[in-house]
Amino acid sequence: MVDKERFVALKSQLFALSGKLLKEINLGDVKKFGNRYFATKLTMENKLTKDSSTTFEMINVDFNPKLPNGVFTRRYLER
Repeated sequence: MVDKERFVALKSQLFALSGKLLKEINLGDVKKFGNRYFATKLTMENKLTKDSSTTFEMINVDFNPKLPNGVFTRRYLER
């Protein structure tokens, strides 16, 4: 499900190839950062296990951090 006014995903479902529902993701606490909207709270429910969920909440979001050159090189990532 997508919020059509703010273009933010609010719900997502992940299925196995057989069509069985595996996980359901609910996004909430949509906040505006500059000129974009972003969901800062994500709850993922495992549909194969009863009462199993993980909640991830972002407190501070930076979309354009300044990173030094070479951060995403293979050599840097393997150290």
